[in-house]
Amino acid sequence: DLNRVAEKVGNLFLTGSLDGFDPTVPAELHKCFDPTSVMLWNPSRFLLIRKLQDAPRNSGHVLLMHDVAEDRKVVVKKMPTKWFGMSHADFIARHSRETEQPWQDLGCLTCLNMTGYEYACTLHGVFRDADSTYVVFSWATEGDLFTWITQHRPSMGINAEEHLRPLICELLESVTQLHNLSIVHGDLSLENAVLTMDNLGIQLQLIDFAMSSARRLQAWHGGGKVIYNAPELYTAGEHDGFLADNFALGVMIFTMVIGTYPWSSTQPGVCQRFECLDRKSTRLNSSHPRYL
Repeated sequence: DLNRVAEKVGNLFLTGSLDGFDPTVPAELHKCFDPTSVMLWNPSRFLLIRKLQDAPRNSGHVLLMHDVAEDRKVVVKKMPTKWFGMSHADFIARHSRETEQPWQDLGCLTCLNMTGYEYACTLHGVFRDADSTYVVFSWATEGDLFTWITQHRPSMGINAEEHLRPLICELLESVTQLHNLSIVHGDLSLENAVLTMDNLGIQLQLIDFAMSSARRLQAWHGGGKVIYNAPELYTAGEHDGFLADNFALGVMIFTMVIGTYPWSSTQPGVCQRFECLDRKSTRLNSSHPRYL
Protein backbone atom coordinates (compact mmCIF):
# COMPACT_ATOMS: atom_id res chain seq x y z
CA ASP A 1 0.00 0.00 0.00
CA LEU A 2 0.97 3.68 -0.04
CA ASN A 3 2.37 3.60 3.51
CA ARG A 4 4.65 0.71 2.57
CA VAL A 5 5.85 2.54 -0.53
CA ALA A 6 6.50 5.70 1.49
CA GLU A 7 8.40 3.73 4.13
CA LYS A 8 10.62 2.03 1.57
CA VAL A 9 11.31 5.21 -0.39
CA GLY A 10 11.98 7.02 2.90
CA ASN A 11 14.51 4.34 3.83
CA LEU A 12 16.16 4.83 0.47
CA PHE A 13 16.75 8.52 1.03
CA LEU A 14 17.61 8.25 4.73
CA THR A 15 19.85 5.18 4.70
CA GLY A 16 20.80 4.79 1.03
CA SER A 17 19.27 1.33 1.06
CA LEU A 18 16.17 -0.19 -0.52
CA ASP A 19 15.93 -3.60 1.19
CA GLY A 20 19.56 -4.25 0.25
CA PHE A 21 19.20 -2.81 -3.27
CA ASP A 22 21.85 -0.69 -4.94
CA PRO A 23 21.36 2.91 -3.68
CA THR A 24 21.93 4.21 -7.24
CA VAL A 25 18.53 2.78 -8.26
CA PRO A 26 16.83 6.17 -8.74
CA ALA A 27 19.50 7.40 -11.17
CA GLU A 28 20.09 4.25 -13.24
CA LEU A 29 16.98 2.11 -13.38
CA HIS A 30 18.56 -0.66 -15.44
CA LYS A 31 20.99 -1.34 -12.57
CA CYS A 32 18.10 -2.62 -10.44
CA PHE A 33 18.19 -5.86 -12.40
CA ASP A 34 21.29 -8.01 -12.11
CA PRO A 35 22.19 -9.65 -15.48
CA THR A 36 23.84 -12.53 -13.61
CA SER A 37 20.41 -13.51 -12.22
CA VAL A 38 19.26 -14.74 -15.67
CA MET A 39 18.43 -18.45 -15.35
CA LEU A 40 18.56 -21.41 -17.73
CA TRP A 41 15.31 -21.90 -19.64
CA ASN A 42 13.64 -25.21 -18.85
CA PRO A 43 11.11 -26.07 -21.60
CA SER A 44 9.52 -28.77 -19.46
CA ARG A 45 8.64 -26.18 -16.79
CA PHE A 46 6.83 -23.74 -19.11
CA LEU A 47 4.07 -25.22 -21.28
CA LEU A 48 2.61 -23.19 -24.14
CA ILE A 49 -1.10 -22.39 -23.93
CA ARG A 50 -1.34 -19.97 -26.86
CA LYS A 51 0.43 -17.10 -28.57
CA LEU A 52 -0.95 -13.74 -27.49
CA GLN A 53 0.75 -11.60 -30.13
CA ASP A 54 3.86 -11.08 -32.21
CA ALA A 55 6.49 -8.47 -31.40
CA PRO A 56 7.84 -7.63 -34.87
CA ARG A 57 10.09 -4.81 -33.59
CA ASN A 58 12.43 -7.37 -32.01
CA SER A 59 11.37 -10.52 -33.90
CA GLY A 60 9.83 -11.80 -30.70
CA HIS A 61 6.56 -13.29 -29.47
CA VAL A 62 4.34 -12.79 -26.43
CA LEU A 63 3.09 -16.13 -25.14
CA LEU A 64 0.62 -17.32 -22.53
CA MET A 65 2.19 -20.31 -20.77
CA HIS A 66 1.61 -22.53 -17.75
CA ASP A 67 4.41 -22.50 -15.18
CA VAL A 68 4.36 -26.09 -13.95
CA ALA A 69 6.73 -25.41 -11.04
CA GLU A 70 4.49 -22.68 -9.59
CA ASP A 71 1.19 -23.97 -11.03
CA ARG A 72 0.16 -20.63 -12.52
CA LYS A 73 -0.43 -18.99 -15.87
CA VAL A 74 2.27 -16.51 -16.89
CA VAL A 75 3.04 -14.21 -19.79
CA VAL A 76 6.35 -14.87 -21.50
CA LYS A 77 8.13 -12.47 -23.84
CA LYS A 78 10.39 -14.54 -26.07
CA MET A 79 13.09 -12.55 -27.89
CA PRO A 80 16.26 -13.47 -29.81
CA THR A 81 19.26 -13.09 -27.51
CA LYS A 82 21.24 -11.59 -30.40
CA TRP A 83 18.78 -8.66 -30.19
CA PHE A 84 18.23 -8.64 -26.42
CA GLY A 85 21.92 -8.80 -25.53
CA MET A 86 23.58 -10.10 -22.38
CA SER A 87 23.31 -6.85 -20.40
CA HIS A 88 22.17 -3.24 -20.72
CA ALA A 89 25.63 -2.17 -21.90
CA ASP A 90 25.67 -4.97 -24.47
CA PHE A 91 22.23 -3.93 -25.75
CA ILE A 92 23.27 -0.27 -26.07
CA ALA A 93 26.40 -1.30 -27.96
CA ARG A 94 24.26 -3.30 -30.40
CA HIS A 95 21.40 -0.77 -30.71
CA SER A 96 22.71 2.70 -29.92
CA ARG A 97 19.71 4.42 -31.54
CA GLU A 98 17.00 2.22 -30.03
CA THR A 99 14.57 4.18 -27.82
CA GLU A 100 13.01 1.09 -26.22
CA GLN A 101 15.54 -0.58 -23.93
CA PRO A 102 14.54 -4.01 -22.55
CA TRP A 103 17.04 -3.95 -19.68
CA GLN A 104 15.57 -0.62 -18.58
CA ASP A 105 12.19 -2.34 -18.54
CA LEU A 106 13.57 -5.14 -16.33
CA GLY A 107 15.29 -2.71 -13.99
CA CYS A 108 12.31 -0.41 -13.61
CA LEU A 109 9.91 -3.30 -13.03
CA THR A 110 12.27 -4.84 -10.45
CA CYS A 111 12.46 -1.49 -8.65
CA LEU A 112 8.66 -1.09 -8.68
CA ASN A 113 8.13 -4.63 -7.39
CA MET A 114 10.61 -3.99 -4.58
CA THR A 115 8.97 -0.71 -3.52
CA GLY A 116 5.53 -2.30 -3.41
CA TYR A 117 4.11 -0.25 -6.29
CA GLU A 118 0.70 -1.85 -6.82
CA TYR A 119 0.14 -0.83 -10.43
CA ALA A 120 2.87 -2.98 -12.00
CA CYS A 121 2.82 -6.62 -12.98
CA THR A 122 5.19 -9.00 -11.21
CA LEU A 123 8.47 -10.00 -12.83
CA HIS A 124 8.80 -13.73 -12.16
CA GLY A 125 12.21 -14.16 -13.75
CA VAL A 126 14.38 -13.96 -16.86
CA PHE A 127 15.58 -17.11 -18.61
CA ARG A 128 17.81 -17.95 -21.55
CA ASP A 129 18.57 -20.89 -23.81
CA ALA A 130 20.99 -21.18 -26.73
CA ASP A 131 19.09 -18.73 -28.94
CA SER A 132 16.41 -16.87 -27.03
CA THR A 133 15.77 -14.83 -23.89
CA TYR A 134 12.48 -15.32 -22.03
CA VAL A 135 11.05 -12.66 -19.70
CA VAL A 136 8.31 -14.08 -17.45
CA PHE A 137 5.60 -11.81 -15.99
CA SER A 138 2.34 -12.22 -14.12
CA TRP A 139 -0.67 -12.70 -16.39
CA ALA A 140 -3.27 -9.95 -16.88
CA THR A 141 -6.46 -11.95 -17.28
CA GLU A 142 -8.48 -9.26 -19.11
CA GLY A 143 -5.78 -8.19 -21.56
CA ASP A 144 -4.77 -4.64 -22.43
CA LEU A 145 -6.94 -1.57 -21.89
CA PHE A 146 -7.27 -0.82 -25.62
CA THR A 147 -8.80 -4.25 -26.28
CA TRP A 148 -11.03 -4.02 -23.20
CA ILE A 149 -12.34 -0.58 -24.19
CA THR A 150 -12.94 -1.73 -27.77
CA GLN A 151 -15.05 -4.62 -26.47
CA HIS A 152 -16.96 -2.88 -23.67
CA ARG A 153 -17.28 0.80 -24.57
CA PRO A 154 -20.11 0.41 -27.15
CA SER A 155 -22.44 -1.05 -24.51
CA MET A 156 -21.86 1.93 -22.17
CA GLY A 157 -23.36 4.48 -24.56
CA ILE A 158 -23.80 8.01 -23.21
CA ASN A 159 -23.05 6.75 -19.68
CA ALA A 160 -19.48 5.80 -20.55
CA GLU A 161 -17.92 8.42 -18.28
CA GLU A 162 -19.90 7.18 -15.28
CA HIS A 163 -19.07 3.53 -15.95
CA LEU A 164 -15.40 4.27 -16.52
CA ARG A 165 -14.88 6.63 -13.57
CA PRO A 166 -13.41 3.97 -11.18
CA LEU A 167 -11.01 2.78 -13.88
CA ILE A 168 -10.00 6.34 -14.75
CA CYS A 169 -9.33 7.05 -11.06
CA GLU A 170 -7.09 3.98 -10.92
CA LEU A 171 -5.26 5.18 -14.01
CA LEU A 172 -4.71 8.62 -12.47
CA GLU A 173 -3.51 7.07 -9.21
CA SER A 174 -1.12 4.73 -11.02
CA VAL A 175 0.65 7.64 -12.74
CA THR A 176 0.59 9.78 -9.59
CA GLN A 177 2.32 7.05 -7.58
CA LEU A 178 4.81 6.45 -10.37
CA HIS A 179 5.76 10.14 -10.47
CA ASN A 180 5.94 10.24 -6.67
CA LEU A 181 8.67 7.63 -7.04
CA SER A 182 10.43 10.03 -9.48
CA ILE A 183 9.90 7.68 -12.43
CA VAL A 184 8.77 8.79 -15.89
CA HIS A 185 7.00 6.03 -17.83
CA GLY A 186 7.74 7.55 -21.23
CA ASP A 187 5.32 5.42 -23.28
CA LEU A 188 1.88 5.59 -21.67
CA SER A 189 -0.91 4.32 -23.90
CA LEU A 190 -4.05 2.19 -23.77
CA GLU A 191 -1.93 -0.70 -25.08
CA ASN A 192 0.51 -0.31 -22.16
CA ALA A 193 -2.11 -0.67 -19.46
CA VAL A 194 -3.54 -4.10 -18.65
CA LEU A 195 -6.41 -5.37 -16.52
CA THR A 196 -6.60 -8.32 -14.16
CA MET A 197 -9.74 -9.73 -12.56
CA ASP A 198 -9.39 -10.94 -8.97
CA ASN A 199 -11.47 -11.13 -5.79
CA LEU A 200 -11.38 -7.33 -5.47
CA GLY A 201 -12.63 -6.74 -9.01
CA ILE A 202 -10.71 -5.39 -11.99
CA GLN A 203 -7.19 -4.21 -11.16
CA LEU A 204 -5.22 -1.94 -13.50
CA GLN A 205 -1.48 -2.27 -14.09
CA LEU A 206 0.99 -0.39 -16.26
CA ILE A 207 3.40 -2.36 -18.42
CA ASP A 208 6.32 -1.81 -20.80
CA PHE A 209 8.77 0.43 -18.95
CA ALA A 210 11.36 0.13 -21.72
CA MET A 211 11.32 3.92 -22.21
CA SER A 212 11.15 4.77 -18.51
CA SER A 213 13.57 7.10 -16.77
CA ALA A 214 14.35 8.44 -13.32
CA ARG A 215 15.26 11.76 -14.92
CA ARG A 216 12.33 14.15 -15.15
CA LEU A 217 13.99 16.56 -17.60
CA GLN A 218 14.84 14.74 -20.82
CA ALA A 219 16.60 15.74 -24.01
CA TRP A 220 15.58 12.81 -26.25
CA HIS A 221 12.60 13.25 -28.56
CA GLY A 222 10.12 10.87 -30.14
CA GLY A 223 10.03 7.12 -29.84
CA GLY A 224 6.61 6.66 -28.26
CA LYS A 225 3.28 6.16 -30.00
CA VAL A 226 2.63 9.27 -32.08
CA ILE A 227 -1.00 9.69 -30.97
CA TYR A 228 0.09 9.96 -27.33
CA ASN A 229 3.25 12.03 -27.82
CA ALA A 230 3.15 15.51 -26.30
CA PRO A 231 3.85 18.27 -28.89
CA GLU A 232 6.98 19.40 -27.05
CA LEU A 233 8.63 16.11 -27.99
CA TYR A 234 8.94 17.54 -31.50
CA THR A 235 10.72 20.73 -30.46
CA ALA A 236 14.35 21.35 -29.59
CA GLY A 237 15.62 21.39 -26.02
CA GLU A 238 14.64 19.52 -22.88
CA HIS A 239 11.09 18.57 -22.01
CA ASP A 240 9.43 17.62 -18.73
CA GLY A 241 8.86 13.85 -18.68
CA PHE A 242 6.12 14.11 -16.05
CA LEU A 243 4.15 16.57 -18.18
CA ALA A 244 4.64 14.38 -21.27
CA ASP A 245 3.25 11.43 -19.29
CA ASN A 246 0.31 13.57 -18.20
CA PHE A 247 -0.40 14.55 -21.82
CA ALA A 248 -0.46 10.87 -22.84
CA LEU A 249 -2.71 10.16 -19.86
CA GLY A 250 -5.16 12.80 -21.09
CA VAL A 251 -5.25 11.19 -24.53
CA MET A 252 -5.95 7.82 -22.89
CA ILE A 253 -8.85 9.18 -20.84
CA PHE A 254 -10.34 11.09 -23.79
CA THR A 255 -10.24 7.97 -25.94
CA MET A 256 -11.76 5.79 -23.20
CA VAL A 257 -14.72 8.13 -22.72
CA ILE A 258 -15.35 9.33 -26.30
CA GLY A 259 -14.46 6.08 -28.04
CA THR A 260 -12.09 7.55 -30.63
CA TYR A 261 -8.68 9.20 -30.68
CA PRO A 262 -8.63 13.02 -30.58
CA TRP A 263 -6.02 13.21 -33.38
CA SER A 264 -3.58 11.04 -35.32
CA SER A 265 -0.41 12.94 -34.36
CA THR A 266 0.83 16.07 -32.58
CA GLN A 267 3.81 16.43 -34.92
CA PRO A 268 3.70 19.78 -36.78
CA GLY A 269 2.16 19.56 -40.25
CA VAL A 270 0.83 16.01 -39.85
CA CYS A 271 -2.70 16.17 -38.38
CA GLN A 272 -5.17 18.97 -39.19
CA ARG A 273 -7.37 18.15 -36.18
CA PHE A 274 -4.54 18.73 -33.72
CA GLU A 275 -3.32 21.85 -35.52
CA CYS A 276 -6.83 23.32 -35.45
CA LEU A 277 -7.18 22.61 -31.73
CA ASP A 278 -3.71 24.01 -31.08
CA ARG A 279 -4.55 27.27 -32.85
CA LYS A 280 -7.82 27.67 -30.95
CA SER A 281 -6.22 26.93 -27.58
CA THR A 282 -3.40 29.39 -28.33
CA ARG A 283 -5.92 32.15 -29.10
CA LEU A 284 -7.92 31.29 -25.99
CA ASN A 285 -4.85 31.37 -23.76
CA SER A 286 -3.59 34.64 -25.24
CA SER A 287 -6.90 36.35 -24.42
CA HIS A 288 -7.09 35.00 -20.87
CA PRO A 289 -6.76 37.73 -18.18
CA ARG A 290 -3.60 36.24 -16.71
CA TYR A 291 -1.82 36.77 -20.05
CA LEU A 292 -2.88 40.42 -20.36
